[in-house]
Amino acid sequence: MKEEIIAKLEFLKSEEFLLVEERTSEYFGDFLLKFSNGNIDIMVVSDRSMLSIDICSSSKTNEKYDLLIVRSLIIGISEYELSIEEQVLFLKEYLVDINTIFSKSMYKLSSQKLKEIGVKRAKAMFSGWLGRNV
Repeated sequence: MKEEIIAKLEFLKSEEFLLVEERTSEYFGDFLLKFSNGNIDIMVVSDRSMLSIDICSSSKTNEKYDLLIVRSLIIGISEYELSIEEQVLFLKEYLVDINTIFSKSMYKLSSQKLKEIGVKRAKAMFSGWLGRNV
């Protein structure tokens, strides 16, 4: 599966991204692929066969955002699940926009908006588990 994901992300090379980190666990086939262009880092994580893509500023690696939250900021559509193919397609189509919102000049505002979207998303996803509106 990891090789298939690397092949799907081959377009990143033409956008000046390098594969800067690759880890594979002996358990469950879990892996991490980290691509960077110096402005943003794109992490593809497979955890117990669940795939996700996270984005962060290369200078703020402790503040990672799920690609679906980034997607919500850019196109205004909130979805809780997309196939890895759909996520890669979005990444390919909106990479310039993603670079812009994670640029040094935009990062503070973008980060604030991404956090707000994340909170709204969590409330929508988990309020039913709590038996009340959060």
